[in-house]
Amino acid sequence: QAYGTTLESVIVVLNAFPMVYAFTHAHLAQDVHAASHCHPLFLETYTPIVTSGDNSCGYNAISITLTGSQCFSALFRLLCAYAMIKYSTIILSAMAYAADLQPHEIHQMYSTALRNTFHLEGLRAWANDRHLFALSLLLDRPIFQYNSFYRSRNENGEPTGLVLTDTRDVHHLAERFSRREEGTTYNLLYCSNSIASIVSTGNLTQLPHPPIGIFNILNYHWVALVPVSQSALSHIPIPTTRLYCG
Repeated sequence: QAYGTTLESVIVVLNAFPMVYAFTHAHLAQDVHAASHCHPLFLETYTPIVTSGDNSCGYNAISITLTGSQCFSALFRLLCAYAMIKYSTIILSAMAYAADLQPHEIHQMYSTALRNTFHLEGLRAWANDRHLFALSLLLDRPIFQYNSFYRSRNENGEPTGLVLTDTRDVHHLAERFSRREEGTTYNLLYCSNSIASIVSTGNLTQLPHPPIGIFNILNYHWVALVPVSQSALSHIPIPTTRLYCG
């Protein structure tokens, strides 16, 4: 109980941190590789930040977005473990809703996710959907995950960013979604039901705390997303957002 009280105090301090912007944290370097995966219009609002890929990229990204440094990555792992326990009922319910699995399979997935919050040798310790959801509940703010979208490759065989120029492109993207092609995934929102109701209005100024944005490169590496200016308050993805709420 004492540890829980201490961690709750830490959360209060974290939520009091000023918003991290690209212009207020000049030491944060743009991830050029991640930027090449982003639509040019997206880059006018947010910039992907270099985030270490050390099996803790998810926690590193959250740390950068909230504090301007990934030095607190281990703290967010600890907070995630605490959140997994504190909100176990909500998380299990959301997992059961999101996956067509038997109760014992859901509990096994939850146990594995909780175990993986500890960065021990031999563990596949990176964060996943359950961890992002737990942190969103604990921090009382939405976490938006943006993903790579590809339509074609250039002369070097590298994927090029999808540009929606007409109705045919929209239908093409919809077809790729339905086929769940590699490199084409949904943008996701992780938050509580109360936060989801605010996000659905599009008025993020009503949120108790600013949102967190992260970018997922081809489902293997998360990088932090930092707003370019103070006017860039909205982390709202395109309408294909799938909610992971509870």
